[in-house]
Amino acid sequence: MNSYKGLKKDYWLFWFASSLGMGASNILQYVLSLYVLDLTGSATLFASMLSIIIIPRLLLTPVAGVLADRTKKSRLMAFVLLGEAVVLGVYYLIGQMTTIGVALIYILVVVLEIGEIFYGGCESAILPELVPKDRLKDAISISKVDDGIVMVTSPLIAALIYDNLSISLAFAVIGALNFLSFILQVLIHSKYEAGQSKTNEKSSVWNDFKEGIDCIKKDSFLRGFIKVMPLANAFFGATFAVSVAYLLRHTYGVEAWVYSLYCSVTAATSMIVPLFVVPLVKKHKANKLFFYATLTIATGILMIGESMTYHELGAENKRVILLIHPAVVMWDYFEYVIPLLEKDFHLVIPALPGYDPERKDDFTSIEEIAAELELWLKNKEIQEVECVYGCSMGGAIVAKLLSDNVIRFKHAVMDGGITPYQLPWLITRFIALRDFIMISMGKLGGIKLLEKAFSTDELSEEDIRYEAKVLKMISYKTIWRTFDSANNYAMPKHVVTDCPYIEYWVADAEEKDRKWDIAYIKKAFPNTRLVRFKNVGHGGLAPFNPEKFAKRIKKLCSK
Repeated sequence: MNSYKGLKKDYWLFWFASSLGMGASNILQYVLSLYVLDLTGSATLFASMLSIIIIPRLLLTPVAGVLADRTKKSRLMAFVLLGEAVVLGVYYLIGQMTTIGVALIYILVVVLEIGEIFYGGCESAILPELVPKDRLKDAISISKVDDGIVMVTSPLIAALIYDNLSISLAFAVIGALNFLSFILQVLIHSKYEAGQSKTNEKSSVWNDFKEGIDCIKKDSFLRGFIKVMPLANAFFGATFAVSVAYLLRHTYGVEAWVYSLYCSVTAATSMIVPLFVVPLVKKHKANKLFFYATLTIATGILMIGESMTYHELGAENKRVILLIHPAVVMWDYFEYVIPLLEKDFHLVIPALPGYDPERKDDFTSIEEIAAELELWLKNKEIQEVECVYGCSMGGAIVAKLLSDNVIRFKHAVMDGGITPYQLPWLITRFIALRDFIMISMGKLGGIKLLEKAFSTDELSEEDIRYEAKVLKMISYKTIWRTFDSANNYAMPKHVVTDCPYIEYWVADAEEKDRKWDIAYIKKAFPNTRLVRFKNVGHGGLAPFNPEKFAKRIKKLCSK
């Protein structure tokens, strides 16, 4: 409680005014980010909106500092807040008359950033004018509390505004917050001097600048740090400010409140982590810490951005067929099909995570794989796919792709595709555990148990060795995630898809086992045609009956 003593009305007016002002600024930033990303769907335009603020900041920051030294800071801050409130009021009126386009957003961002520069120049120096010198440390500490509160709550408030109000009404609400902050700021009266002599002020500023340059020249670490830091900030900042937002909102399609919750958790983490890091900072040299921290961040980015391996064959052909293999095999599941189709089609065969011999990773989920496939196709500028085929777990991915409706598929095949269980959660846990134990036993050496457990075609010794190789390669985490996700992936209640021709293939030996899957597919995709195959087991067409497989695919694609 002692830290609150000596902090009078003017300080607390500033505390509330700066909290409201910073909150309004942060809320607007998140609202505009969501708006531009949803409006354009372009990561480039989204990134350009964030990057254009660099120009006024570089040009005006020195000017703002000088102006803050030569004017009454509280009045300048109030003027900025009032100006921002007026600008947002004007944008509210514009939004009532017409659609707010990207160009108008760019202008707004630049204008408000200019205001932020001058406000920030005063904010960082006004405290010595509001509190006695002996209470300055306490004042600074308490001021940091509102920073944390604002950083954590702003994204959630922004999502609430964005989800429930139009963009013009959002401008009105945020403008009102700025105006309230302006009123509080006007009521502030400085009672203490900063203690800085105004005599020979220009010379003092110049001398301080020269001393700073000399200090940097003498310290090799500082020289390197100044060279590296802008690049590190540009690359890492762009990755987390742009790439994560784009992936979450546009690629994975998460709702605004989910993205905002992520931002709030990130902000909270950035405040908590330093408490645990301080002991390390005290024990180790700064250059080593910076090196290992940068290396850790870079490694994390590589892990986040790690993509599946895509095998493309017949790339000279225009019509694209996407082939998705089932679980407990690799992408070469289609090796006998490839020669029969690559002359007529551009084949794309992804090696799913956890089943790629070229990568040591684990299976992710049906939803994540579908999202990555969509992103890869879009980046390759493949807007239309002639046919997408998936077997078993691959069929689950096809169902998810169709429900996402991001890529236009002219034809789709789910070969014994797995659909999500319509059962209580606890029962799905027991089923996942059963499947995990069964496959894990095969991994431990009981491969022939798989023949008895599934209605598969009779396996040769070569096939058994292949299965043993795959089971040895995959991890227990991959086994668990595969069956847990394939049996419980999320699907919308009402599926909307542009695909006009959908087929569900079922082998006669497995039709009874696929009864629930068939019923689900008929309900989710009413135009689906059921195609039955005789004398074939689950997943047995591509490896054991490639000619029959290719013939049916070609027939489907002729429609």
